Amino acid sequence: MRKGMKRWLALGFAVMGIFSMPASIHGEESGVGKALEVVEKALKKANSLKGIQIYMDQFRELITPIGTQAESKFVMNMGYIDSKNYYYKEVGTSQELYSKNGQCINRFQKDPGYQTWHKLEGCFYELNEHPKVVLNRMKTYLGQVTATEEGNNYVLQLKLSDPGQVKRFQSFRVDPGSAEKFFYDEKIWVDKNTYEAKKVERLFQLTDFKLFEKLNVKVDIQREITEIPWPE
Repeated sequence: MRKGMKRWLALGFAVMGIFSMPASIHGEESGVGKALEVVEKALKKANSLKGIQIYMDQFRELITPIGTQAESKFVMNMGYIDSKNYYYKEVGTSQELYSKNGQCINRFQKDPGYQTWHKLEGCFYELNEHPKVVLNRMKTYLGQVTATEEGNNYVLQLKLSDPGQVKRFQSFRVDPGSAEKFFYDEKIWVDKNTYEAKKVERLFQLTDFKLFEKLNVKVDIQREITEIPWPE
C-alpha cells in the first residue's frame, strides 16, 4: 500500500512539451481578436465533452550544484471526467489506478506484491492539461496569447515570463520568487473545422543562482468518454 501511495503522490506533481514553429496567420487574424475567437469556440466545444481519453508524457527535473536531485517521468493512458473521476494506466511500471467519487483502487501488475487491487482514500487529481483548463487560462492571459496555423489546426500559444502569474496554477519545487531566469510556454492545437482540441504541450524552466527546475508535458487528446470503467 505504501508503494502505491508513493507512486500516486509522485504522479500528483504535474505536466509539458517541445514546441514546433507553425506558420503565422496573415494580417489582423494573428492578433488578440483571432485568438479570442478560437479560444471561445474551442472552449465551447471542450465544455460540451463529458470526459476525455488522453495519452500523456511528462518529465520533471530538479538540478542542484551537486547534480540531479529529483527526476520523474510518467507516460500513461488516462481517462478523465473530473478531479475525482478518472483512471490511468502507466506505461513502464504497469501501475493502474481507478477513481470514482474520490474512492479509488490501484495495483502494479509487474510487482508480485502489489498485483491485487488495493483501496486508497481521498484520491484527487487536477488535470492541468485539460482543454477547458488550458483555454480558460489563455482567456485570462489573452494579451499574451498568439494564434497561428499549422495544417488543419489553429495553434494557440501562451508565453509568460512572470513566475508570480504561473504560480497561480502551477506548483514549484524551487521558490519562483528567487528565479534568475524563468519562462513558461504552453500550446494547444485546435481543429479548424470542429474546434476540438487535439494536443496540449506545456514547458517551464526556472533557474536561480543555485538550482534549475524543468517541467515538460505532452498530451494527445484522443476521444470523448462518458464514464469511467471499473475493473471487476
